[in-house]
Amino acid sequence: MIFLAAIVVGIVAGWAGGGRLIALSEVRLHAWPAVLAGVLFNVLLPLLWPGLRAHLWAELARACLLYGAIGYLLWANRAMAGGAAVAAGMVCNAVATLRYGGRMPVWVAAAWRQLAARARLVAGGYVDHAPMWHPHLVGWLGDVFTVPPPLRPDVFSIGDVGIAIGLAMFLSAAMRPRRGSLTTGS
Repeated sequence: MIFLAAIVVGIVAGWAGGGRLIALSEVRLHAWPAVLAGVLFNVLLPLLWPGLRAHLWAELARACLLYGAIGYLLWANRAMAGGAAVAAGMVCNAVATLRYGGRMPVWVAAAWRQLAARARLVAGGYVDHAPMWHPHLVGWLGDVFTVPPPLRPDVFSIGDVGIAIGLAMFLSAAMRPRRGSLTTGS
């Protein structure tokens, strides 16, 4: 939900700045195949090897691979608008995820505030999340905030906020007519 709001804000800000949505098709990301491979590996591996989730080392390896691939994409496109905010958010999420065995911690009290989020947590709907009873140590970097009603119930982290801000900044800048300011060259 927070990322959908960031997309809307970014597009509206881009239009307000005289930009066009079609300008997004001109953005060239460097190193995107690495992220695609990392995401596919993270999605397909548990499907091909169902017992994998029982192994802590496998969850940590999957998380490291995914964050490494995204980090490489961010580094390769470091001049892109909003990249620093996305990188800061990713670091926050990576620290929390790696501390909790490769799964993003979800503060049970935050999920419990909303009936649908509570049901999703109890039913195991947060598959890549670990229940956290108290946000100690780096737990406060986990999913400790809730989306207020009447919006779709969900939990999010401070890292998600950073990523959303960076996404909105990127979309807004990418829609504007200025060329050459979004990527690190050809």
